[in-house]
Amino acid sequence: AMSGLGGPAAAVDSEGVVQLIWHGPNNALFHSLAGTESARSAQGWVEPVTIASANINAHVVVGKDRATHVVFPGTDASGVYYVRYDVVADVWTSPVAVSATAANTSSADYARLAIGPDGTLHVVWTEFLLPQGWPPMGIYYAQSTDDGATWEVKTKVAASLTMLRTLAAAAWVVASRMPLKLVSTWVRPWITLLNSVVSALATSSIRMRLVVFAMIR
Repeated sequence: AMSGLGGPAAAVDSEGVVQLIWHGPNNALFHSLAGTESARSAQGWVEPVTIASANINAHVVVGKDRATHVVFPGTDASGVYYVRYDVVADVWTSPVAVSATAANTSSADYARLAIGPDGTLHVVWTEFLLPQGWPPMGIYYAQSTDDGATWEVKTKVAASLTMLRTLAAAAWVVASRMPLKLVSTWVRPWITLLNSVVSALATSSIRMRLVVFAMIR
């Protein structure tokens, strides 16, 4: 069995196939798949394959055509990357650079992906200061309209990170000090306020949802 595993993410396609990715030893990003009926058993999964070298928090989404889309933060200051798996042809594309980091002193993490109704790929990620991994340097957005072959120049969508960090930290402190049954009641207003702030910084509903997801993870 593998050791040092983390950052699992999964998505299920229209045929009931579970696409699973996770971070393993030596910064390897692994992929495996299984039917929903067999996924409960380790023997029900195909042999894992390494698809990239990555930071820990990657994301996977399955499109309407059953193609599996993966976005992942590269190691150190290498940036953010996209790769796609065709379940019918059983083949992975080569990783495509979504964006470099804003500086060689920052590292990407918490990459998130969404597919718009028109097939546009929307990606957001957070960048953190190296080498400590703190504080956050910003939340960034990029999109692709050609199935991930090329990506537009990234945009920094969180212009007031101090405000966002303060709200997120406050929500975390409140949640950590209260009984579980009270967390929903008392933290909800903070999250609602965070949504409102991000909404003012976003230019689309998809981007807004992704940014909020990245902040509260």
